[in-house]
Amino acid sequence: MQDGHGIILASELWGVSMFSFDSEALEYIFEGLESGFRRTPEEILLFFVLLAGFVALLVAIYFAQRIWRGALRQKRAEALFRSVAEEKQITSEEQRMLRQMARELSGWREKLGRLVTDRNTFNAAADGHLQSRPRDEGAIAALRLKLGFSRSDGQMIIRSSAELDEGLRVYVRQDREHSYVGTIIAQNPDAVVLRIPGNGKQPAEGDRLQIYFLRKNGVFYFTTRVKQAYHNILRLEHSEEIARVQRRKFYRGRVSLPASVKKRGSSQPAVRTYVLELGGGGLTLFNPYKVFHPADELKLSFTLPEGGEQRIQGRVRRTDRGGSLAHVEFTGIKEPVRDKILGFVLNRAMNSG
Repeated sequence: MQDGHGIILASELWGVSMFSFDSEALEYIFEGLESGFRRTPEEILLFFVLLAGFVALLVAIYFAQRIWRGALRQKRAEALFRSVAEEKQITSEEQRMLRQMARELSGWREKLGRLVTDRNTFNAAADGHLQSRPRDEGAIAALRLKLGFSRSDGQMIIRSSAELDEGLRVYVRQDREHSYVGTIIAQNPDAVVLRIPGNGKQPAEGDRLQIYFLRKNGVFYFTTRVKQAYHNILRLEHSEEIARVQRRKFYRGRVSLPASVKKRGSSQPAVRTYVLELGGGGLTLFNPYKVFHPADELKLSFTLPEGGEQRIQGRVRRTDRGGSLAHVEFTGIKEPVRDKILGFVLNRAMNSG
């Protein structure tokens, strides 16, 4: 019994000791714990030094990985460049030019492979290269052909004569009196080969020509020079400067289109007449009863075959043949309308050739 009482008493005393705390002892305990988290100035400095070293290590690892990845990309680009050069039989001289072109691109060593496999990358490099070396356009056109950048879908922007398809009909203009309808019959690395009609005056070696062609998004042209002429076969220099026809840069074609013309601000009814010449920047019309005079502002309406009705504003620049002809300059015309007119005139000229 004494042992049992002793156990009970001990347990009761233990329970009291578990739940009864001396405030001084508790304060001593917390002071001890708190002292474990205190830092001296030397310890704080060491902590920040270690932290800075750890951050520096992470930064060094990051840049090392970037350098390694960049070197890997350069290695892969170089391997792709060499593979394509071998496959396309690019000569050592042509490879040197490609590397010169690549230097026009930021991070060019990593873009060597794209230069010979991607048309847009090639175009960007060619544009930069030609700004300082315009005489290299023939060599760049030859590289287009070798790399397979010489075909288009009729919609993308044409950057070079080397991209024109064989069989394309073009309009060749030598001067005001001499124009021809031609067909591209071959694309050689050093020349565009063109066939024109064999009658009339033929272009000679060294003659400058303007070549016009139709696209779905407008009429374009480039200027070239005859390298060689064999009767009606012309070998023309390649050009890397393809321009869109604007305003009056294109010739006026002879037509016969019914038109309705009225002076702006006039209460008089519109005059029924005919358009006799038509171009991208203006037209010539028959001036019945000599009702239109220089400086007159006009509203014109005429219909293009397959092009629908066109409404254009213009100004009479001058009259001719005693006032029976009025030469009109367009003053208000939208570019899509101009493209329709140019396309109609060019098609008409080529179909009549």
